[in-house]
Amino acid sequence: MSFEPIYEVATTDSPEKICSGQVVVEAKLFAPPGITISKILSVAASVNITASEVFAGEVRYSGKVNYRVIILGSEGETECPECSADFSDKLPDDDIDRSMSPVFDYYILDTDITNVGNGEIRLATVVEVNLIKPRRKRFKYLKFGGEGIFTQTEELNVPKECGFNTQKVNVSDSRPVTAQKLLGDHCRVIVTKKSCSEGFVATEGKIIADFCLGNGEDISSVTVVTPFSAEIALEGCTSECAPFVRAFVTETKAQIRNDENGAILESDYVVSVTAIAYGAQKTQVVCDAFSTNCELNATAESMEIRRLCDCFTAEDCVTGTVTLDAANPVADSVMAVCSPSVHITSAFVKDESPIAEGVINAVILYYSAELNSRNSVSVELPFSLKLNHRIEDDREIDLRAVVSDFSVKVRRNGEFDVRAELIFEGDVYESEVESVITELEEGDETAPSDAAITVHYARGGERLFDVAKALKCAPECIVSQNPSAEYPLKRGQTITLFRHIER
Repeated sequence: MSFEPIYEVATTDSPEKICSGQVVVEAKLFAPPGITISKILSVAASVNITASEVFAGEVRYSGKVNYRVIILGSEGETECPECSADFSDKLPDDDIDRSMSPVFDYYILDTDITNVGNGEIRLATVVEVNLIKPRRKRFKYLKFGGEGIFTQTEELNVPKECGFNTQKVNVSDSRPVTAQKLLGDHCRVIVTKKSCSEGFVATEGKIIADFCLGNGEDISSVTVVTPFSAEIALEGCTSECAPFVRAFVTETKAQIRNDENGAILESDYVVSVTAIAYGAQKTQVVCDAFSTNCELNATAESMEIRRLCDCFTAEDCVTGTVTLDAANPVADSVMAVCSPSVHITSAFVKDESPIAEGVINAVILYYSAELNSRNSVSVELPFSLKLNHRIEDDREIDLRAVVSDFSVKVRRNGEFDVRAELIFEGDVYESEVESVITELEEGDETAPSDAAITVHYARGGERLFDVAKALKCAPECIVSQNPSAEYPLKRGQTITLFRHIER
């Protein structure tokens, strides 16, 4: 080879789901001493990933599921025993390397009571865990063609991770209530605002907690919305970066305290916030090359560049009617709503708007006067919503959502009118495919043209490099002989090349 091409290796970072898995967690819970179980009104479960360990090709993780079960005793008393179950599993993938700092998305898909007997309740929960740590792709590209090689370069805007950090935020709240004891709680968190600045990512969000309260034989529920904010220190982060943020409530402590003013519901939360900043690294790559005296054999590869380009929040509501089965007692009044949750099954862009599809789940506690009984029913409300945010149709969205409020009214004895207020948090991604030269080799020798004059007729849109490649001459020669030409050329425009031919 008479020329020596120079190659380099670059990386592109993208926060995408690498792999996912499901794990079944089983637990055993006992009724309080002296309580005979008459009915189970509701089960609340929450999950948290507590630790992880990274190996080549897999991530091992451990977590905990916490349960709270509202029990109706044979004497009409209500109790809320709780328990927890530890679990562990692994996620395998060839892209996982030991240097990775994993980020997880995790949530509960389903919780069932598998058996009740002799004061013992057996529970089973399905947890889905997604590994979404940024996927780092390496690609080789031609940086310089070598002596005698003319090249066309292109600037690629390659996403680059500029900072990564996790921080815990302590948040407290309190409010007066009319209750004697706390029967259960269900917490979730949503990030409503995020932005990058010099050296940190600023985040704002809401903790939404539903508390089930007992006051004698009465049961009620209250929803408490607690705002929080945090500044996550990220060395290398700038205002030009795009923020990627995940937040989870990892600890909840709630109690009812009585003072001279009455009962106060106090709640303390620990929110774990993970932030990653993505900047852009401008990389010059050779996208085309030619030689005046030989053919070139170029090997090109397509590379997908996926970048985080936008983030948004949106609010919407879902309404519907729930009809009780014939086996359920008729409803006269609603006492409480327990554990409202939303599961996004599909998210996509259509007609420049994000479309969210999913299912809302909740447990309604209600009173039946006919039987003088307290009862519960699980409801499932599917939805498809067009969110109020404009997104180009070729974009991809990653969507999360929480139920911010769930209200129920008795419509008739066998029907409920339900309304769920939802908050959505979305990340928007754009992708483009670039072709880069990964190998350049010398081919057959070419004979110089014996024409003294060559006229090139432009196809339209041709650049100086395109003309020089077609005429097999240096771009400088084209410029010197056609000083008035403006590029890109218009269709039918001519470029004339004069050659000195020795006879």
